[in-house]
Amino acid sequence: MPWRTLLTGALGARARAAVAAIGAELARRTGAGPTLAVGAAGIALFHAYRGDGARAAELLDAAIAALASGVHAPGLHDGFTGVAWAAEHLGAGAEIDEILLDLAARAEACDLIGGLAGFAVYALERGPAGARLLDEIVARVDERAGALADAGVAHGVPGIIAVLGSVPGPRARSLRQRLTAWLAGLRAPAPDGSLYPAIVGGPAGCRAAWCYGDPGIAAALLRAARAADDPALEALALDAGGAAAARPPGTSGVVDAGLCHGAAGLLHIFNRLHQATGDPALAAAARRWAERTLELGAPVADAGFLTGAAGIGLALLAATGDAEPRWDIVLGWVRTLGHPCLAGGAAAPPRGRSRAPRLRALPGRTPAQRSDARSRRRPVPHLRCLLLVPGAATKLHKAYIDRVPTWLGTLARSREFASDVQSELTRQLLVGDDGTPKLAEYAGRGSLEGWVRLAASRLAQDLVRAGQAR
Repeated sequence: MPWRTLLTGALGARARAAVAAIGAELARRTGAGPTLAVGAAGIALFHAYRGDGARAAELLDAAIAALASGVHAPGLHDGFTGVAWAAEHLGAGAEIDEILLDLAARAEACDLIGGLAGFAVYALERGPAGARLLDEIVARVDERAGALADAGVAHGVPGIIAVLGSVPGPRARSLRQRLTAWLAGLRAPAPDGSLYPAIVGGPAGCRAAWCYGDPGIAAALLRAARAADDPALEALALDAGGAAAARPPGTSGVVDAGLCHGAAGLLHIFNRLHQATGDPALAAAARRWAERTLELGAPVADAGFLTGAAGIGLALLAATGDAEPRWDIVLGWVRTLGHPCLAGGAAAPPRGRSRAPRLRALPGRTPAQRSDARSRRRPVPHLRCLLLVPGAATKLHKAYIDRVPTWLGTLARSREFASDVQSELTRQLLVGDDGTPKLAEYAGRGSLEGWVRLAASRLAQDLVRAGQAR
C-alpha cells in the first residue's frame, strides 16, 4: 500500500514549519557523542531524510571516527551498533560483523535498545552478509527466552518479536510463536485503559508510548505479523492498536514530544498503523498526537533521535510527506519485502515505497571528501578496544546497571522511571554528555559499586527535580 500524506492543510503547514525550525537548530548541533539515541548518528538520519546529504555525511563521519577514540557500549541505540547501522542504512558502510559475533555469543541482554534484538536490526540491514550474525542472535535469544519478563518494546519481548518476524528459519519462527503466546497471556485490561503491563509482576496499567505500553506493542506485533504472514498475531496487534487509539490522552502519561515516550512517538506509531491498515480511527489518533507534538515543541537541550529534536523532526517529516520512511526499523518496524537477506539478492522497493536516502547519491560532497570518508568507513579495528576486557559492557550491566531499580528504592516511582534511569546512567557512564565517558571520572577511591550507586541516585534525583519522572 503506497504511503499517503497524513498531515495536510493548516496542520500540515504547521508541521512543515516545525521541521524547518528543527532543521535550522540542528544545523549547528552534533548531539551528545556518536550514538543513535542522543548523538551524531541519530541527527545524521534527520538531515539525510530531509535532503541535506552534506550535513548528514559530516555527522556520520564524525560518529564513525569517534568510535575509534573511546570505549562505547555495543547497543543499537546506546552504542557502536547504532552508528554502524546508520552508516549501512545511508550507504556509507562501517562493518562490525565480527565484533558483534563475538559479543552475541556471550551477550546477556536480549532487548532492542542495547541487546541482541538491536544487533539483529543491524544484521538485517546488512542483507546476506548478516545471515551468520542473525543465526547466532536467534540461538542466543532462544537460550534466554525463559528468563524474559519485560513487556515493553524498548527493553522487552515485543521488540524481540518485531525483529523475529523478519528472520527466516524454523528456529526463529518457533521462538517468535512462543514469545507471542507469552505476551498474549499478559493481556489484562486496566482502569487507565491499557491492555498490557510494563513488566510481569508490576502494577496494573501502563503509560501509552513506544517504549512501554499498547501503542508500541501494537506496532511491533503488526510488523511481525505482516512480515511472517501470521493472521492471529495481526489480530492481537490490532486489538492493542484499537485500544490505544481510543484511550483518553489525559491517561496516557505523555509529558514531552520525543519519540521514546512522547507525543511524536505516538504520532508516528498511529501513522504507521493507519498506513498499514487504512483505519480512519488510527489516522485520527495520529493527527491528535501531531497537534500535541506541535504544542509541546522540540526540546531545546536535546538534539537527539530517541527523545529529542531529531526524532521529532523525522516523525513530522514522515507525516507531511508521501514517501515511506525507512529509519524506523530501529523502533521495531522491521521490513522484509524486497529485503536481500530474504529474497536472495538485491531488490528494488515495490512501487509506491521508497529507499532510505543514500549519502553517495546526495549532493554536497567533493570527490576528495568522498575519498576521505571512504578511507574511514572500512571495518573499524579500533572498536576492539571494547573487548580489551571480554564482555566488559555486559558485565557492567549485570553487576551494576541491572541493580539500579533495587538501589533506587522509593525513588523508583515506577518500573518505567527506573528503566529511564538505567538507560540514561548507561549513556552517561559509557558515552557522556561531551563524548567523554563519566566512568573515566572514577579514581579508584572506594568501591566501584558504591560510586555507580551514588551516580544512579543523583541522576534519579535530578530527573525528579526536572519534572521528568514518569
